[in-house]
Amino acid sequence: MINNLYNKVKKMVQFFVFMGILLFLFCKVTWIFRANNSEARETIQGFHNLDNIDVVLYGGSNLLRYYQPLEAYKEKGYTSYNYATSAATADLLKVYIEESRTSNEAILYVCDVRTMPLLGETIEETSLRNWSDSVTVFSIQRIKGITSFLFTRDWEGWDIPSFYFDIAKYHSEYGLLASSDQWSYMKAGSVYDVDKGFAPNTSANAVPFNEPIVIEERGELTEQQANTLNELLDYCDDENLQVLFIVCPYIITESDWKILNKCGDIIQSRGYDFINFNNYYDEIGLDFETDFVDKNHVNYLGSEKYTEYLMNYISDHYDLPDHRGDKAYSNWDDDYNEYTLQQASWKEEIVSLVNQHLAAKELGGNLSNINDFSSWFEAIQDSNFTIIVEKNQCKEYDTDNFAFHYMIDKWGIDVEQANYVGVWNGEEKLFSNNGEGGYKGIIGVGGGRAQVQCIVNAGEAPVISVNGIDYFNNSGGIQIVVFDNNYRKVVDCVNITVDDNEVNLVR
Repeated sequence: MINNLYNKVKKMVQFFVFMGILLFLFCKVTWIFRANNSEARETIQGFHNLDNIDVVLYGGSNLLRYYQPLEAYKEKGYTSYNYATSAATADLLKVYIEESRTSNEAILYVCDVRTMPLLGETIEETSLRNWSDSVTVFSIQRIKGITSFLFTRDWEGWDIPSFYFDIAKYHSEYGLLASSDQWSYMKAGSVYDVDKGFAPNTSANAVPFNEPIVIEERGELTEQQANTLNELLDYCDDENLQVLFIVCPYIITESDWKILNKCGDIIQSRGYDFINFNNYYDEIGLDFETDFVDKNHVNYLGSEKYTEYLMNYISDHYDLPDHRGDKAYSNWDDDYNEYTLQQASWKEEIVSLVNQHLAAKELGGNLSNINDFSSWFEAIQDSNFTIIVEKNQCKEYDTDNFAFHYMIDKWGIDVEQANYVGVWNGEEKLFSNNGEGGYKGIIGVGGGRAQVQCIVNAGEAPVISVNGIDYFNNSGGIQIVVFDNNYRKVVDCVNITVDDNEVNLVR
C-alpha cells in the first residue's frame, strides 16, 4: 500500500516537473519567435529589470517621443520611466499600471489619456500586440489585458487564441532564428533599456503646423469611453495610488478638445490632478513651426521643451527623493553619460533641417517676384518643393534658352505631344507621362492627416487640384505649380510662353 502511494506521488511529481519544463520551454521559444515591435519588447522588459522607479508614466508613442527620464534624473534627481508602447489606447492604461506594479511600486503614476477620443469598436491589432507580445506569456495581467481589450470590441472574425498564445501567429517566422536580438530574450532578465523608454523619432524632421485654437466646450463621452475612464479611476481609488493625469500637446482637433475637456472634468471631480498641456503652449515654449515631426508627435526639439516643463511640474507638485550622488544609483549617472552622446547628433540634425525649411519658406515667398525664367527655374529645384507640371494642347516653343531645354529634358516633356503630366519631388520622379492620363496621390510631409492630395490630368478633362483647390487655368501650353512640402501650400503657379525667342512666366 505504501509502495502504491509512493508510485502515485512519484508519477504526479514527474508529471508536474514535465509540465513545468514544457511550459518553460514554450515561453522561451515564444520569445524567440515574437515579431511585434522590438522597441516595445525592450521598453517593457527593460522596465522589469530596474529597481526603485519613483515615477512611472503610461501611454503610447506620445510618451516614448516626448518625455526624457534621464534628463529628469539629471536635473531633478528622481527616477522615472516611460512604460509605454506605440499605438496604445486609453483602455490599456489600467492593465499597464497593474502589470508594472508586479515589479515596482512607484510614488507617482502618470497616465496620458490623450487617446481617449480614439476608443472605438474596431480591434486595432497593433495597439494590443505591441504590449501583449512584450509580456511574459502566462502573466495574469497579460491575460486580463487581452481579454478586456478584445471583448469590449467587435471581435468576430479574429483569431482570438493567437492573442493569448502569440506563437500561433509568429511560428512561421523562421527568419527570426538568425537574429541574435531575438535569442537575447532567452534571458529576458538581461534586457536593459538605457534610455528608460525614451526614443525620439529616428528620422529627424520638423514639420510646420498652425497652433491649434483652444476650445473650452465639453463633449459627451461614449459608453466605452466613460466606462474606460471610470474603471481606471476606480482602480486608482481601490489601490490608493497617487496619480497625475495628463494630455501631451499635439495638433489637437476640436472634437478631441471636447472629449478631453470632459475627461478632465471627471478626473478632477474624483480628486485627481489633471493637466492638458495643450493649454500651455506658451509656457512650454513650443514653436509649431519647428518642434513637431507630425500632427501627433514632437521632434527632439519639442521633447526638450516638454520634458523641462513636465519635470519641473512634477518636482514642484510632488514629494520625490533626489538620488543624485547616491552610489546605489550610479548606473543612472552612467546611463545619462551614454545618453548625452546621442543628444548632440539628434539636435544637430533637426536644427540643420529646420534651417533648410526656413530657407525654402523664404525662397517660396519670393518666387512670385522672380520674372526671369532661368533664375526662377533654378530656384524651384529646391528639394523642399514638389513641382506639378501639366502640358495641355500642343504649342510651339521656338527658343534657344538653355534653361528651358534643360527643363524639357529633365522632366521628359515631349513638345510634339499634346499632353504631359509630371509630378517631381526635388529630383525624385513621382509621375511622368506624355499623352492621356494623370496622377492622383499624396504630396507634402507630416504624416497622415497632414499630407495633401494632388490630382493632375491632361487631355479632355484637364485639372490641377491641390488640397481640393483647382489651379488649372485653361490657357494651354505648359503650366507649373510649385508646392512647399513642409508648409503644405502652393507658393507659385505659372504658365510658360515663348515670344520672339524669350521665355516668359505668366501668372
